[in-house]
Amino acid sequence: MTEDAILQGCLKNQAAAQRELYNRYSPKMLAVCYRFAHNREDAEDMLQEGFIKVFLQIQPFKIKVLLKDGLEGLLFIHASIT
Repeated sequence: MTEDAILQGCLKNQAAAQRELYNRYSPKMLAVCYRFAHNREDAEDMLQEGFIKVFLQIQPFKIKVLLKDGLEGLLFIHASIT
């Protein structure tokens, strides 16, 4: 699935597109969360909460920027305030 297809699917709240976005970026983002959590369970919680925020607050421009930046900024902000 291309990033544009993922974007369009996420904007339409399609589970398959959301799953693809999660599967594509979650391994790298888990590492980002782990830097703040220092244990896997808390890092996984941060990761899940971060993706939920992405899916609930998705907007065309923002998701394109997030995809370009690998979601790191969003999860960095989320991890640093939790």
